[in-house]
Amino acid sequence: MKKILTLSLAALMAFSAPANVVLAAPDTKVEALSVNVKAAKATAISTVEDLKAMESNPSGNYYLAKDIKLSADFHLFGDREHPFKGQLDGKGHKLTGYTYKSSTWAENVGIFGYANGAVFKNISVTGVDIDLQAGGRSGTLVCEATSCTFDQIKTAGKISVKGEAAYIGGIVYSNDKNAVTKNCVNDIDITVNVKGTDEGAPACDVGGIAALASGSTSKSVLQNCTNKGTIKVNYKPSDGWGGDGFSVAGVATSFFGKKAVKNCKNTGAVTCTIDKAAEGYATQAKITGVIGESNGGIDTCSNTGKITVNCNVSNATGINVAGVVGETTYIGTKMVKSFNTGAITVTANAPRSTVVGGVAGVANDITQSYNKGKVTVNVKSGGDAAVGGLAGQATANVQNCYNTGAVSLSAKKLSYVGGLAGSASVFDQYIRYNYSTGKVTGSSRKVFKGQVLGYYTGSYDAQKRNVYDNYYTGSGKAYGGQDFTWKPYMGTAKKVSAITAGNCSKLASKLWTYSSKQKRMILKNNKEK
Repeated sequence: MKKILTLSLAALMAFSAPANVVLAAPDTKVEALSVNVKAAKATAISTVEDLKAMESNPSGNYYLAKDIKLSADFHLFGDREHPFKGQLDGKGHKLTGYTYKSSTWAENVGIFGYANGAVFKNISVTGVDIDLQAGGRSGTLVCEATSCTFDQIKTAGKISVKGEAAYIGGIVYSNDKNAVTKNCVNDIDITVNVKGTDEGAPACDVGGIAALASGSTSKSVLQNCTNKGTIKVNYKPSDGWGGDGFSVAGVATSFFGKKAVKNCKNTGAVTCTIDKAAEGYATQAKITGVIGESNGGIDTCSNTGKITVNCNVSNATGINVAGVVGETTYIGTKMVKSFNTGAITVTANAPRSTVVGGVAGVANDITQSYNKGKVTVNVKSGGDAAVGGLAGQATANVQNCYNTGAVSLSAKKLSYVGGLAGSASVFDQYIRYNYSTGKVTGSSRKVFKGQVLGYYTGSYDAQKRNVYDNYYTGSGKAYGGQDFTWKPYMGTAKKVSAITAGNCSKLASKLWTYSSKQKRMILKNNKEK
């Protein structure tokens, strides 16, 4: 009876004690214990059959145990309603020989068709050969992703698309919501030849890493990604009304997360031709080295690849071309510590508006950035143009930046070209502490040409001088034109023989240093190589 009572009391104490408390007999030394929840055991993937078996457990945790050669037209998770939701860690191994060929419209091409909340990391996909002969939607590793993470993914090979439309990403076509894309490298060469239908020209979205790394939340990330592959696009709109857009970018066409696009770069050549059609439209065609647009900002991004654009489309709404980013026009969006060294050449025939910038097409706020690439624009017919070494159009601050690349514009209608920006609208912001040494040329009297700015507005409305303390070395006027004449509001600039601290006192701040190699001032936090 005594034994039974003792056991009952012990049991009662055990059930009533907190879950993380360990009961012990008297004089027993008790060590603090922590509750450890072990992750589900990962399943090794060694064969193609192992990969296919993942479809029976979409939420599983997997890893590659060895390199795997894929069979032709290999495809997993092709049903949108049943996406992959688990984890796949490549452990540095390769998925090799991925090939896919289709003679009809291809909707969800990729090793994984659809993924939701999945994690892909440390995977190399090599020997890629995707051939879509009637257009389609494709990402090499994943076609359409939602709230997925891509970390340390590398791709190499080629993608070719013909037909009526192309929606292509070198690693993933689209990644939405909680989209994380980081530490990825694409070395796939992408070639696209598509045309619109009689009902209207569909959009063409092509990105070296992703067409749409769109994100949308505070958790979304696009950083440390590099495109090395070449991108060649030939797009011919139909004779009818065009699609909603035409976007080509070395890294991604868009990112709408709340964080800045950071440490991303493009080294591959980007070539784009929009062919002539009788009444065809290419609405706001955007061609950029790194990213088309972002509302989270641009931080430490660069382009060294050559960008060549030929737009020969009757009635085109406009084109936007830039080395790093097409637009940062959202309120509060800033661009910092970014640069372009790649040559940009644009030939435009008939677009209503042409905007070209060495670093940005349209910049809201740009600091500590520079351009060294040659920017050459020839608008043969059509509307106006704004061309600048740093930005085509500047809509707010331009501070502590410089341009050393030659900038030239040939245009027949009223247009603007400048060493820093073609046109600028500056109200309560400032354009100051910048310099330009690149030669600036304009083809006619209709082109406002300035060694610093082609044309600017806003000082009169702000009732103060907000363009000043800028420097230049070229011949001609610092500012090609402005929309006011009262001298106290007019911009000032100083022509100097060399960009040194002695000549340019406002560049002697902690942000600048003299480079004996470059023989001029450069930015400390964004040093030229």
